[in-house]
Amino acid sequence: DGVAGESSITVVNTAPPRIEADLSTVEPKAGEGVEVKIAKQPTDPDGDKLNFRYHWHKNGKEVPALADKPAAPASEIGKNQTWKVEMWVDDGEASGPGNVRYFHSRNTPPTKPAISVRNKAPRAGEGITVTVDKPSTDADGDKIAYRYRWYRFGQEMEAHKDRTELKPADIKKGDTWAVTVAAHDGDVEGDKVSETIAVV
Repeated sequence: DGVAGESSITVVNTAPPRIEADLSTVEPKAGEGVEVKIAKQPTDPDGDKLNFRYHWHKNGKEVPALADKPAAPASEIGKNQTWKVEMWVDDGEASGPGNVRYFHSRNTPPTKPAISVRNKAPRAGEGITVTVDKPSTDADGDKIAYRYRWYRFGQEMEAHKDRTELKPADIKKGDTWAVTVAAHDGDVEGDKVSETIAVV
């Protein structure tokens, strides 16, 4: 009689699929967290449990504290930062194809201040003073400087730039002046507030 032959079967692990995901925002402001949003939950062809992997990079450097975390917390996000997150899944033996998403954190302009004008209806030879009653705030914690612009009959007066007052000698009967004030954070200027002054 012949000898029965033997055969063997090797079960090959199939790598998991590519992870499909987007970010909660690609232009966060400073202090705003960013989260990975899975567009479609991946499934393993072999039915294996999948592990989600994330590597976060800030300005070209990996952030080890965020390894395998699905979100970058608000505390990590400053202004004008470039981020990259690499993501993939593995089944304990093999990794699926990677995916990459990018975002850039923006600088938030300062808020508009509230101002008041002392002597809003001056006579010729009387001075005018502008006061910031409600200071601007900056969401990024930047130091704020105020910019003052003065206009006489609609024309900007460069000689009066960034002055908080007009001297009595500047004020002529029949003049119409306007002043705008805006906060600047070193990068961008916030919204302006303005007041008009008519000389009687």
